[in-house]
Amino acid sequence: MGIRDHIQMEAAPAAAAPGPGQAVRERRIFISYAHADGAKDGDPELDLPLTFHLELQRLCEDHPEYGVPKDGIFFDRRGLPPGSLWAQTIATALAASDIVFFLVSRHSLNSSFCMNEEVGRAVAAGKLLVPVVLTDCRWSDRLLNAGTSQYRLGDFQAVPKDAQFKLQPVELWPHANSAWRAVIEQVQRVFSAPPAPPQPVAKAESKGLPALSELLPFTCNQVPVASHFQLSLKAWQNQALLVLLKGVYEDEMPSFLRRLAEVELARRCEKAGLAVLQRRPVKGWPDDDDELLAESVRMALSQALTQDPDGLNNGAELAAALAKEPGVRPLLLGVLRGGPALAKSLQAALALVEAAPPDAPLQRLLLVLTVEDPALVAEADLGTTLGLRGFARTHVVELKRMSPLDEADVGQWFEEHGLQDHYAEGRPAFVQRTFEGKPELRMRPFAQSAQRLLQLK
Repeated sequence: MGIRDHIQMEAAPAAAAPGPGQAVRERRIFISYAHADGAKDGDPELDLPLTFHLELQRLCEDHPEYGVPKDGIFFDRRGLPPGSLWAQTIATALAASDIVFFLVSRHSLNSSFCMNEEVGRAVAAGKLLVPVVLTDCRWSDRLLNAGTSQYRLGDFQAVPKDAQFKLQPVELWPHANSAWRAVIEQVQRVFSAPPAPPQPVAKAESKGLPALSELLPFTCNQVPVASHFQLSLKAWQNQALLVLLKGVYEDEMPSFLRRLAEVELARRCEKAGLAVLQRRPVKGWPDDDDELLAESVRMALSQALTQDPDGLNNGAELAAALAKEPGVRPLLLGVLRGGPALAKSLQAALALVEAAPPDAPLQRLLLVLTVEDPALVAEADLGTTLGLRGFARTHVVELKRMSPLDEADVGQWFEEHGLQDHYAEGRPAFVQRTFEGKPELRMRPFAQSAQRLLQLK
């Protein structure tokens, strides 16, 4: 039985049925999505775009008062017969549509065809745009060029939202049935009371300038670290990934790891058809070397990966949990103390990975450890010291130590990113105000200064 067979439609605001002699207003719908979000591992229930199409089709069939004809939903996997001119067919269907549902994911955001030819044109033409957020990704600040106007994608009311009215991507709901029920219930309101169209972003932001991310400072220097990471990923196949990053507190390593995940790791995963999901902290990691250490490791990983401390009892259950992940799930172990417990706890985690079945999708598991202990940071081969090199099913990447920044690093970064368009006083003033006479800065104070001067969000 599929997801759609479980969904029970509950009462929700609906369009009023037409009175005697009244004609039903016809509506046509266009679904914009990325093909990379389709079925994974041959499981149709993991095909999020198809599931949405089927649920929407059922909704419209059950509510003829919505005015959507039998052929009124354009979904290109069903609407492009062999031999058709696909680009012309899509453009025609988009022009004829009244409502456009944009299925938001890392793949669709990275698709220039989705963003420009479909969503951008839809907004420029005055279509009603409804984002349906499938996967956990940075989407709300993405700019849409709609003719002479520019909008943020987050300006449009998106679904699904949970009971606290907080947007929750479909992949993050504890149960897929609940996620799709929320999507369909909230989509119903589109047919009864369409939301008012958003206003374009302020003219000062409509110059075609790229949106600046809060992670932008973490692209400054650190080339040896980022390059080493990128090269190390070439040897990563169907294995779990363990990343060791060495530095000090002032390096703000968790944010730098976010940059690595959203740039270098995302680029590598895209080739494999995988998204990089939102990272989760691992809580309750043991720091005492006792007889309960292995059990504590299992429970901490289980809570982070499945939201259930007893969800991972063996390698088979780990494989099943990873199969449900729509992409690579980073688990942040945080800053752990050195000593025997650290080595044994990490070895216990990798032993669980080794016990997984041969066909387990281990590449969907990323374990990240930030190392601040001076003795461990000084180790030339920390992986060997901790006894992590003998686990064949985990690819261990030990990154170079993060380094401080000087004025030349920041000046070059300023020029490379064209920041003179965002900071009118120019590079010399930016560098001077950033360093304030200091010879060098670690990443944390530099990022705080850059975020303040550039007003990054």
